[in-house]
Amino acid sequence: MTPVRKWGIVAFIGLLLLGFAARYIPELDQQNWHLGIKIAFILFLCCAMFAAFYDKKNFSGKTWDFNPKRGLFFFFLGLLIFPILALIKASFSTDLTWTGMITFTLIGSVIIGVLGIFTEHIGI
Repeated sequence: MTPVRKWGIVAFIGLLLLGFAARYIPELDQQNWHLGIKIAFILFLCCAMFAAFYDKKNFSGKTWDFNPKRGLFFFFLGLLIFPILALIKASFSTDLTWTGMITFTLIGSVIIGVLGIFTEHIGI
């Protein structure tokens, strides 16, 4: 087991413990976290994300690749996925308006389209 994976496991366990504490200990409500707990949460989150996306065999490989076709594909994929996400969000008693749904869909589709233009190794 690599050291990166070990740190990732420790960070993930730390995130689980912080979530458990925020859920079941009334004094540790997320709105009342002091600076130390906020910094620990951010560090745990960054370590866990780094460990999750760290791939030693492809680390020296090319990560960014300009491909407009991939970006266009991701944009249209977002046009299909984001309305479904908005409807799922609305099913949990959230107000759904046409302008909110269209804005959510367009902004989300543009973001993943732009990210799709430049990313190559995304695991799809």
